[in-house]
Amino acid sequence: MKLSDLIHYRNNLVRNTNGEYRWALDNYIDLQLRNVRHDISVRNEFERLVEQSCSQVHTSLRQFESTLETVIQGVNDLIARVEPDYFARSYNWYTQESSFETVEYILNRRLSVPDIELDALKHCVKNLSDWRYPAMCIRPGRENHIRWLVPCHPLYIVDTDHDLLRPALDQFNPRYQRHLRTYTLREQQNSMFDFVPNGQLGLVYAYYFFNFRPFEVIKQYLSELYHKLRPGGSLVFTFNNCDLSYGVKLSESSFCCYTPGGMLENLAESLGYRHIKSEDTPTGLFWMHLTKPGEITTLRGGQTLAKIVPKTLEQSK
Repeated sequence: MKLSDLIHYRNNLVRNTNGEYRWALDNYIDLQLRNVRHDISVRNEFERLVEQSCSQVHTSLRQFESTLETVIQGVNDLIARVEPDYFARSYNWYTQESSFETVEYILNRRLSVPDIELDALKHCVKNLSDWRYPAMCIRPGRENHIRWLVPCHPLYIVDTDHDLLRPALDQFNPRYQRHLRTYTLREQQNSMFDFVPNGQLGLVYAYYFFNFRPFEVIKQYLSELYHKLRPGGSLVFTFNNCDLSYGVKLSESSFCCYTPGGMLENLAESLGYRHIKSEDTPTGLFWMHLTKPGEITTLRGGQTLAKIVPKTLEQSK
């Protein structure tokens, strides 16, 4: 059995143990007890019988729930035995195969998400974009998401190859391009973000980037970015949520890396982050919002009075 099948099986079991059925059953039993007790002239004859049956139902239900918990734990044990191989395969893909991906291939590898499913992410990032704080966009690609961060200054845009930044730069006129701080990441180095002072960034946004990074590499990113964020700063990123069978299938097809959302959340909290929210959409957009504890502050006293206008189609010709 594939891991994606185990995850799907486990999630179905867990999904149906959310307590809603207990609420409905308790309401039904209470209603019937009230009906039995309604008529004083006959209730003594039947009340004790119904109460005994209710007690038996609750006892049997507790036994059933205990058995179900044992089954779920057994499935989790099976998952834990298979997972190491999936982590290893993701890391091997990253070190041995992803290096052959061309710039054009990476730029064309885009996630098709309806606007309505992207709205929550867009709203989150735009609310966090503030002229008072610097920000960083990792792998802006061909998306227009970089425009969500335009209020931030300075705005760093970074990727593993400078050519990957070209589509994002081309969205703006040459004058604004000169204000953007472009850098190339070297993931093999011990420190990837030496060009950013510690405690500077108010926001880091990475879209469709960590989806293609194994757990160990994501850990390195989260660890370094924690030091680059100022207290109260936020890290918002997408990832391949392998707590869901859809995400595991992407890993099994060697398209994305194996990154369970629950483990990623635990990792982030162990590094000092505070988990704000995680969201999944039907089309496979999984994202997480983390913050560095503290109150975000700045010494800036005024905003530059200018508006950044993206290039029109006529200007880009």
